[in-house]
Amino acid sequence: MAIIEIIPDLLIDDRLMSFSMVQSGGPGGQNVNKVATAVLLRFRFSECELLSESAVERLRQKYGNRINSNDELMLVSREFRTQDQNRTAAMKRLGEILQEVIPEPVIRIPTKAPKTPKGGGGPSTRRDEPKRIRYYDPDEWE
Repeated sequence: MAIIEIIPDLLIDDRLMSFSMVQSGGPGGQNVNKVATAVLLRFRFSECELLSESAVERLRQKYGNRINSNDELMLVSREFRTQDQNRTAAMKRLGEILQEVIPEPVIRIPTKAPKTPKGGGGPSTRRDEPKRIRYYDPDEWE
C-alpha cells in the first residue's frame, strides 16, 4: 500500500488506481503503430475515503460519461510521446477533477440591485432626464 501525491495537498491510495498502456491513434508515422504510449487510468472513486457521498454524486453527474460499468472513472492521456509523461498528465487531470468535485458548492443567496442615489431603480435612471429634454412638445410648434 502506497500513497501517491496526485497534485500538491491531494494524496490517494495507489490501490484505487490502475494504469493500462495502449497504442495511441492518429498521425505520427510508424512509431504510433508499434509503441504503446497512451495511458488509460482507471480510478475506483466509490472506494476513496477522500470523497464524501455528495462529492461522489457530483462526480457521477458531471463525469457520468467517463464512468464504466465497474464504477471506475476512466481517463485517457495520449498527448505526449512517452508513457511517463502521459501517466503524469493523467494523474494531474484526475487531481483537477477531484479538486473540482470535493468542495461543497456555495449556495447563492439572491439579492436585490442597489438603489441609485436619486432613488431610482438602477443605472438607467441617470440618463432619463437628458433623454426627456430631447423629446419635443407638440404644443411648442403651434
